Amino acid sequence: MQLTIEQRLIRNHKLLATHEMTMAYTGLIMLGDVKVEDTPNVTAYTDGFNCVYGRTFCDGLSDPELRAVILHECLHKAFMHLIVYTSLATKNMDLANQACDYYINLIIHFIERDSNGFIKLPQGALLDLRFQDVSTPEIFKMLETEQKQGGDKPKQNFDEHGWEDAQSIPEDKKAEIAEQIKQAIFEGNKLSSKKGGGGTDRALTDLLVPKIDYRDVMRQFATDIKRGGDDISYARPDRRRQGGDVIMPTREEETLGRGVWAFDMSASISNQEALRLVSEAVGCFKQCSPEAVDILYWDTKVAGHETYQRDEFDSIAQKTQPVGGGGTNVQCVIDYISKNRLDPEFIVVFTDNYLGGDYGRGWSTDKILWVITEYGSNDKPTVGSSIRIN
Repeated sequence: MQLTIEQRLIRNHKLLATHEMTMAYTGLIMLGDVKVEDTPNVTAYTDGFNCVYGRTFCDGLSDPELRAVILHECLHKAFMHLIVYTSLATKNMDLANQACDYYINLIIHFIERDSNGFIKLPQGALLDLRFQDVSTPEIFKMLETEQKQGGDKPKQNFDEHGWEDAQSIPEDKKAEIAEQIKQAIFEGNKLSSKKGGGGTDRALTDLLVPKIDYRDVMRQFATDIKRGGDDISYARPDRRRQGGDVIMPTREEETLGRGVWAFDMSASISNQEALRLVSEAVGCFKQCSPEAVDILYWDTKVAGHETYQRDEFDSIAQKTQPVGGGGTNVQCVIDYISKNRLDPEFIVVFTDNYLGGDYGRGWSTDKILWVITEYGSNDKPTVGSSIRIN
């Protein structure tokens, strides 16, 4: 019996969510509503959250092609193209459409190459390998320059773009959608890691980056706890000055030592906030590059402890297992550090700051930074320094 378009969409959504090459996109694939439109000239499009598929258009696609179209629309959502790049669309909508499609289709192209026929870009898909590792705005500029120089006329991809629908979404709803997208990416990566599937495109995992630049904050915070900088060492002689009888020392690079990163996972922390905390930390690890970190997940007790060396920071988002959800008592962090003799050079506490004014007693160091979520309590910590995530 021939399946309806609705049935084929459901079936292929499920197949994308379970195939090893695309399971990392599961959260995105399941995000938003799916509608089938009977108007003959409708192909496929998204408003940045929900997706619409034209019945006639989908009827002419094979299942591998339909899966490519589904993934294409999901990637528009993931990169928030219709919300982030409205300025490009206002300037030249045709080129904005092309730039977004070229960027996404390259991701699908490489999945197609390695998936043994599971997914296939439909005929007419915009694809150009010269845009590999080029951002969407950069692609737009290249196309714009070529057009001014009398290049090819604007090209049309297989799908449409719901710019107007996206712009009708209220600003507070857009912020909510952004959080849901980040969570979908995070959870999809974790699922794929557990199941042994392929990861998402690196550009997607890069969306899990901090909204504040920790380099400025941490530079001041780390001044008193960095080792080296003004010290000299004979362990690595200065090769430029070898050849005589005197061996000159080198100046040691400043390094940030081992630290503890303690994540508040109490019931007052929402899933979105927990994701934000982890994403801020991952970004900070990469920017500040401490020797190693001990990640503690806590509520009224430390429920999880993970250790990562500097060369493992890129894998944190896929490996970490946030746990908790009870009350709140930061004293458990102090006691755990002492009991397990972690002896950190510095401690960063990620929290919504609803601690009842109790910031614990007996910290092993005064080098403490409290990173408080955007809507966290305005109470001022009684030890260390603090910063709020905007």
